[in-house]
Amino acid sequence: MNQENTMKTYMKINEISGIEGNTAVAMGTFDGFHIGHDKLVMTLLEISKNNHLKSVLYTFSNHPRDLLADVKNQTKLIISPEQKMGILKKYNPDYLLFLEFDDYQKNIEAEEFIEEILIGKLGMKHIIVGYDWRFGKKAEGDVRLLKTYESKGFFKVEVIEPIRIDGQIVSSTLIRKYLDEGRVEKANEFLGRPYELYGHVVHGKSNGKRIGFPTANLSKETNYCTVKEGVYVTLTSVCGKNYKSVTKVGRNVSFDDNECSVETHILDFKDDIYGKTISVKFLSRVRDQIKFNSLIHLSERIKKYIDFAMNYFENIYFKEQL
Repeated sequence: MNQENTMKTYMKINEISGIEGNTAVAMGTFDGFHIGHDKLVMTLLEISKNNHLKSVLYTFSNHPRDLLADVKNQTKLIISPEQKMGILKKYNPDYLLFLEFDDYQKNIEAEEFIEEILIGKLGMKHIIVGYDWRFGKKAEGDVRLLKTYESKGFFKVEVIEPIRIDGQIVSSTLIRKYLDEGRVEKANEFLGRPYELYGHVVHGKSNGKRIGFPTANLSKETNYCTVKEGVYVTLTSVCGKNYKSVTKVGRNVSFDDNECSVETHILDFKDDIYGKTISVKFLSRVRDQIKFNSLIHLSERIKKYIDFAMNYFENIYFKEQL
């Protein structure tokens, strides 16, 4: 990755200026930012370095499909825009275009986008895209169109072919499916990191505290993708430090509470963190939600969940980190 901290960020397409010299451009929605996206960005940095080009990372702060969908059908985000920007900044390209996908980009003809934006504004001499990348009005721009410009000598095209794990193409759609099914280990394999939720700690109904297992209740955006209801082994980050934890996602069925929530019991932790922003990394699924008829039975089962988590950290998680 580029070691010098010289990256310049643009948030609006009409603000792009001052890009001097020739560039290599990587384009993508980077929905969830999985291992295929990592390969694409690393290829950008390699090509720009080897060919003495400025590196430009072109992506969107929102999902392009959301411009075509009503509120109910908007794409569930695997990561927030803030998370995505944080990930992309670590690659430190020369330029990060973190643009809102708006009507202009939705309606511009593909050829016009290539000639006015990529060549005209960005001085592009090399483009790196995924095999299924589409752009321009009605998504008519694709790899084949880019290749026609390459054949005429305008720029070079590098196409990143799909990555397969166990015969399946790594994709954001499949990651969402795994999360919906509670298969966080598989989702994490595709992501290249643990699936993570961020949010503020808010006051809940103190059900956990009443039985000796206080929880941090996580606020979250409604358009986030979340895992299937159940109990999970997690790592909770507070003020930059990771703590072992057990997290319940879904309704509090033992208390006849139908409101869905994300509640985390942080092991060996007693600090007051109300109002603070924390993150919860999902590592392994323990089981489905289950209703208990007494608080004693619920308390006994939570102890078993904690034992399961401690065994996971001692015998699985830390060995995987070696």
